[in-house]
Amino acid sequence: TNRYPSKLEVQLLRDLVKLSTSIYPDIQSDAQSSLTSCMKQLIGSYSIISKQVTDILRDSLTNNENKKVDACLRVCRSRKILSKVIKDYNSLGSFVSLILKCCSISEFNIDVHADNILNEILIGVRIPPSVCLYDHRMYESIAPPDPSIKLQVEAVRNAKDNKRKVYLELLSTLNEDIVNELNENKYGWKTQVFLIRFISKLQSSLEIPTEAKSLEAIFIQSYSNHPKLIHLVLKSLLSLSNKLLSFSDYNHEIINSVDELFDPSTVINVPTSGADFEETFK
Repeated sequence: TNRYPSKLEVQLLRDLVKLSTSIYPDIQSDAQSSLTSCMKQLIGSYSIISKQVTDILRDSLTNNENKKVDACLRVCRSRKILSKVIKDYNSLGSFVSLILKCCSISEFNIDVHADNILNEILIGVRIPPSVCLYDHRMYESIAPPDPSIKLQVEAVRNAKDNKRKVYLELLSTLNEDIVNELNENKYGWKTQVFLIRFISKLQSSLEIPTEAKSLEAIFIQSYSNHPKLIHLVLKSLLSLSNKLLSFSDYNHEIINSVDELFDPSTVINVPTSGADFEETFK
């Protein structure tokens, strides 16, 4: 059963994190298994673990302790921990920055772990939508008659909308940081591929405005001699162009992209009920 940890359990959890980031494989493997089990039992354990692991990883990168970095990345690759990190928009930017620093280390195991973590982040990150689809008839049947309840529902809706806007701002800031990293051209081609794909994913969303700096950063990568990068740049630019054209068809309103009653200007309604339809059609 889930429970709030006591002070002793919090201290034991911190000690377990230290063991999980040990440079000795036998110690770290058993400790990491126990750490995953603790996260299932202790409420609030993620905040304790994530802060301590990122601090250890940051210090290890500063001190060039590659074995310690490798141990920290193994902890971060845990599905339970990584899924929480991806959903934590507040700390996602700093976490991605640390993983990118790991990509600069010329060591096979570190490179593999860092590459896998970045790919999981790319696949798992979600852009909060501003449009929610639901059946109005179903909503009306359960709508509370009390006006005070309606005010509470509206307050919750506004709070969620404000939270979504904050998340979008954090993702936009992360996009700017990744664009700067891409422009520096200091990584290998695999990491460059991740940077382009991440920028393309964010910029292709209707929720995030397309920025000229992002387009320019992606286009500059077409000067590369690597065929994978050139192919990805073309694919990304086509995706962004498709977004701009689609957004124009939707009259620059996101809700029109899912509204069944909306037709773009390219769709023309031709009445077929008239007696002269056959002649008109010919």
